[in-house]
Amino acid sequence: MAVLSSVAEFMAEEDWEEFCERLEQYFLANNIKDTETEKRRRAMFLSVIGGKTYESLKTLLAPQKPTENTYEELWQVLQDHLSPKPVVIAERYRFWTVRQKAGQSVSQYLAELRRLAEKCQFGNFLNDALRDMFVIGLLDTAVQKKITQRNTIDLK
Repeated sequence: MAVLSSVAEFMAEEDWEEFCERLEQYFLANNIKDTETEKRRRAMFLSVIGGKTYESLKTLLAPQKPTENTYEELWQVLQDHLSPKPVVIAERYRFWTVRQKAGQSVSQYLAELRRLAEKCQFGNFLNDALRDMFVIGLLDTAVQKKITQRNTIDLK
């Protein structure tokens, strides 16, 4: 079977979860299923995590070798190490204190709010939180004033 595309090596400055999402899509595109090709998934995973990450993984697993673990076990070890569970109160603090920066477009500001909200666990309150923080953090106070004079405000 021909391999479709490739996955760039993970770099330490990258977001671990985004890298894993891309890797899962690579596995899907190449029909590399969980149980059928466990050794192949593990080999590909170990090949693309990068030298520094591989070194960290070896240290975290010592005295075991990475090849003595399943793909899922390896992934979980790195997930716990590189992307620990967020502290919700800290994530919400970042969300509630962000403001539009000088030179930042309205769409860039909204995208930043959406990114920050991902780990806040707002649930059904997400759209209201985004709308409220969008208005609160706008640099243009004239626009802020116009928006807050409306009875109903929708993020759209």
